[in-house]
Amino acid sequence: MTRFFLVDIHYTIEAGKAILRLYGRDGKGKPVTLKDENFEPYFYVVCDDPAGLEDLKEDDFHVTKVEKEEKLLLEKPVTAYKVYVNLPTAVPVLRELAKDIGQTLEDDVLFARRYLIDKGLTPLDLVEAEVEGDSIKTIKAETGTYTPKGLAFDIETYTPPDRKEIDYDNPIIMIAVYAPDYQKVLTWKKAKGAEVLDSEKAMLERFVDVVKAYDPDILTGYASDGFDLPYLLARCKKLKVPLALGKDGSSVITKGRSRQEARITGIAHVDLYKFIRRVLGRTMKTQSFSLNNVSQELLGEKKQEVDLDNIGSAWDAGKIDEFVEYNLQDTKLTYNLMLKVWPSLLEMTKIVGLPLFDASRLSFSQFVEWYMMKKAFSMNELFPAKPGYREQTRRMGQRAQGGYVYEPEPGVYDNIAVYDYRSLYPSIIVSHNISPGTVNCECCKGKIPEHDMHFCKKKQGFVSGVIKELLDYRTTIKKQSQKNKDVVLEARAYALKVLLNSFYGYLGFAMARWYSTQCVEAITAYARHYVKDVIAKAEKQGFAVRYGDTDSCMLELGKKTEKDAKKFLQLVNKGLADPMELELEDVFPAGIWVATKGTAQGAKKRYALLDKEGNLKIRGFESVRRNAAVIARKTQQELLMIVLKDRDKEKAVKLVKDTVDKLRKNELPIEDVVITTQVQKTTDKYESVGPHVAAAKLMENKGRTVKKGTIVAYIVKKGEGKIRDRVQLAEDARQGEYDGEYYITNSLVPAVENILSVLGVSPESITEATQQTTLAGF
Repeated sequence: MTRFFLVDIHYTIEAGKAILRLYGRDGKGKPVTLKDENFEPYFYVVCDDPAGLEDLKEDDFHVTKVEKEEKLLLEKPVTAYKVYVNLPTAVPVLRELAKDIGQTLEDDVLFARRYLIDKGLTPLDLVEAEVEGDSIKTIKAETGTYTPKGLAFDIETYTPPDRKEIDYDNPIIMIAVYAPDYQKVLTWKKAKGAEVLDSEKAMLERFVDVVKAYDPDILTGYASDGFDLPYLLARCKKLKVPLALGKDGSSVITKGRSRQEARITGIAHVDLYKFIRRVLGRTMKTQSFSLNNVSQELLGEKKQEVDLDNIGSAWDAGKIDEFVEYNLQDTKLTYNLMLKVWPSLLEMTKIVGLPLFDASRLSFSQFVEWYMMKKAFSMNELFPAKPGYREQTRRMGQRAQGGYVYEPEPGVYDNIAVYDYRSLYPSIIVSHNISPGTVNCECCKGKIPEHDMHFCKKKQGFVSGVIKELLDYRTTIKKQSQKNKDVVLEARAYALKVLLNSFYGYLGFAMARWYSTQCVEAITAYARHYVKDVIAKAEKQGFAVRYGDTDSCMLELGKKTEKDAKKFLQLVNKGLADPMELELEDVFPAGIWVATKGTAQGAKKRYALLDKEGNLKIRGFESVRRNAAVIARKTQQELLMIVLKDRDKEKAVKLVKDTVDKLRKNELPIEDVVITTQVQKTTDKYESVGPHVAAAKLMENKGRTVKKGTIVAYIVKKGEGKIRDRVQLAEDARQGEYDGEYYITNSLVPAVENILSVLGVSPESITEATQQTTLAGF
């Protein structure tokens, strides 16, 4: 028996047969490569009469055998025929012929992934195989833990002063690799601390040798899918150097244009930028996901400061020592980020059961779907087909009603008890057995709130059963984590939370296999019902309802105490079906709700709370807008603190007046009036030129590359004409140049006017401003 930890899996065609190759390491860290020649590609056909299936043939593709199986499809029994074919590439060809006989299913599952599902194997887990030579006879999953061997890399390219975009004609001038036990910078000009080669070609060849010699399981970069590896490939092609990093000697393979991916056979290539932005981004504070910003937030470290715009001239002058250090520091940060996010990445890989390369790039909907496919196989459920174009279009036109929002009364209130349902949507799915296969069953009757439909109460649904298992598991993990603070347990709980919270969106996703608009409508209807129920019970108990939104309710205690708030919690939970549970987040000493601009009506999803430690919890205000000037965010937070903590109207008014005065006199430092935002496309794709686009063009005029996601920082100067004509890059701005009136009207006032309105103060009384304008007018 051979026991090893599975890292990657690929297949090749040899002598007209599909050969799967499994890559990993044994318990002593030695690399293992085994092949499996016995797994056959297949798909299913659901039909009444299988005649003709065995005779399907086109060119070199043919059926090898057909087996009858009793399966479930959307939880209903069906007779299906398992159609084995000679090659994985035969599946998409022969399925088209089979559509004349019946409904084809599971005809789009990639061969290597099919193998993992059918064999019950999980990448990064222990595997036990009976082998003969290097051929697998039998294989099964075992339990064990393994820390893969990782290596980070980063390239630096020659950039002329007048560059406009990435240009593969410019050479790579250095490549750094980093692991705790191995660090190296390769270049082809004399430099301190680097290994100097004779030419770019020699450097590229040496890079391949370095990676092969180190023999990593994981090669990680930052934005390496879209930049580093495609650039390396382009330069290697030009210089006729095979970028043969694969463990089978194959080159790096890239695919996709707008969403490039770079794959290496036998090595898991992880682009940390993609994983962090997609999975962790929603919980992070950073305004951009540059390596520097992400490292500062997650590691407390930052990139070495160099003038990267001068790297080309420094190279020409032979003065590149600081860039060597910069290059190596980037790889060190990348490696340390990998260590930081590894527990989360590992858990997501294990949950979904796909190779690390794939798991690190999955969208939330794909995360759900592949988990569902993994569970469906184990429960004898066929995978529903993906929708065609017409069905996708039809689905995209369907919209379910959203959550219930209780309109707040603008004002400042004391002692706000904030309640929310724990995992509301997943809990509703489980407690009411909501699943595509349980809708309007024949064995039960009844109606759900607001809709003339029901869900089976006798038979467990597939989707609801899967979610129940996940909820129970997450509850267990959280209890273990409370007893023993462990980074792996916390990562597991987070991965489960991400998965659970993605189910509702998945069920309404137009591309989903298990799509169900009825399920989506039922979930939101029950959610509205439960929030309204809490509000009704709260009012009956004498609480003043201040706000309610989707899964939460906020009550003013008045003369009641925190003890009363906890008693109310118990009252509500007594009437809830398992696993539904209302939680008391906290009692906040103060809170503010503001009016919708230009009306007396309370604004939805816009409030601020002050907690017992004196911290603000802000939702929906301009302080969370990423394109507001720094002074607007600063003033707004200070104003909220004065209103909620100090309760001093005069002090609040003075703060705004002083800020207005300083803006008019140009007394604020430049950094306070900087506006930072992100371009969503290249500048030539914008039909109208707003201030941020004008700033991006100024960056291009300096020879910098501007693409989707580029951060621009600028100010608005004094002068005549359109705003876009008065934009100046923050780095070029000087004290006294900014247009104070612009910032008062377009940045400060929008950030504070609704708060002042609650105090009975108009912005005009402070600013003495004339008619306000906004960026929309330019």
